[in-house]
Amino acid sequence: MATSGGMASQKILSSGQVELNKIAWHSLSKEEVLQTLQSRTDGLTEREVKKRHSIYGYNVIIEEKKETRKYWEKEFLDEVKVWKKQMKNLLS
Repeated sequence: MATSGGMASQKILSSGQVELNKIAWHSLSKEEVLQTLQSRTDGLTEREVKKRHSIYGYNVIIEEKKETRKYWEKEFLDEVKVWKKQMKNLLS
């Protein structure tokens, strides 16, 4: 894919798609964004929406797992216990 203006260099994946997370979106013009996303100002056709859903899936935010949060809380509290013990040893 050619680059122009503020468009960042883009890596084309084997599927022919652009690696979108590597683009400096804030530096692109509206036209460059639309071109990169292969979209239009009036939106996508139903056919294109179905095609993209089959390729990329639905635009869904997955809720954070609570086990992960508990793990980090435990790690932090364990670290605090170590600091507390070290301070106690320094002060005695």
